[in-house]
Amino acid sequence: CSSMAIIRNISYLFSAQVINLTIAFLSSIYITRLLGAEGRGMYALFNNALALSALFFGFSITATIVFLINNRKLPLQNLLTSLLIFTFFSTGLVLGTLAVLKGLGLLHLVLPVGYQSWIYIAAFSLLHFNTLSSSILAVILNAYKRFKVASLLSIVPTGLSLVAYAVAYYAYFGRSAGTPSAFRFVVVVLITASLANVIAVAAAFARDIKVLPGRKLIARAEITLVMKFSFLAYVGILLQFLSYRLDFWFVDYYSGKQQLGVYSLAAQLAQLVWALPTAIAGILYSCASSTDREKARRYAGTLTTTSFVASVMLIALGLAFLNFGLVAIYGREFEGAIPIIGLLAIGTVMLSPAMVVASYFASQGKYIINLY
Repeated sequence: CSSMAIIRNISYLFSAQVINLTIAFLSSIYITRLLGAEGRGMYALFNNALALSALFFGFSITATIVFLINNRKLPLQNLLTSLLIFTFFSTGLVLGTLAVLKGLGLLHLVLPVGYQSWIYIAAFSLLHFNTLSSSILAVILNAYKRFKVASLLSIVPTGLSLVAYAVAYYAYFGRSAGTPSAFRFVVVVLITASLANVIAVAAAFARDIKVLPGRKLIARAEITLVMKFSFLAYVGILLQFLSYRLDFWFVDYYSGKQQLGVYSLAAQLAQLVWALPTAIAGILYSCASSTDREKARRYAGTLTTTSFVASVMLIALGLAFLNFGLVAIYGREFEGAIPIIGLLAIGTVMLSPAMVVASYFASQGKYIINLY
């Protein structure tokens, strides 16, 4: 990738990130109004568990696909077949784990009380399958430098969700916020949007990559190679996730769903600053893994500085706006989120350049450094 190509691709992904974050911000308003503080806490726990399942049972496979494809280490046809089987296997593990948790009486760690029937277990498992499938295909698109397509596709699920939440709020739920039917509706929207995303990404993959799954799996030696690259990434990403998302379960345990709703809103708004570093990290990972080391190192240094400066500016503007507008937008019961956002912003700003640096080391196959 040339410097101009990197700038152009970052602009694609960042533009999509800005659109997605704008949509996510608007969606969060409707979700919060639909569910109320306690319902938002239930939604936060559900989403947090879903993200953890994608990481824990996804074994960070997406973190290694780009590196392996760019370095021509695996035939794509056989890799696709293996990834398809892996996705079903991973989903089976999720379903089995939920069944065990239900038997042990611990399903409340994943699904809110009152929403723990087999229907919701199946819905959670389906969401996991859709999330993992679309992530794998999107990562392969990025590996083949289809950044513009991937960035446009990322808008599909968020856009559909926003329309559904807005219509439902004004047509019905605005008069009955916080009811059980509101949470059920949100789950249905999540499933519908994720299915639409899988279909859209699969269609783009078929059109642009034009590679079908092969009749063979990757060889045993190639499986060892994948495990070698993914294990350190898996441990590092999992520990990172737990370090800044385990707090949801602590807040829920000690303060209940209502306070978790307030805290989760603060966390979501504080993390909006990651739009730019996320876009930069994705592009850097793909480009740096397919270029010479000196050029990759220069790109990483410049982009790390850019990420930090931009994040500081974004968080300053965001705090100034939310200090005056948060209560008017979300309601008086979320007033306590304002000081929490200020505290969380310190960590989100500091993590922004680290995300870019971690992407560089991953592109060089040095996952052990990210584990430190």
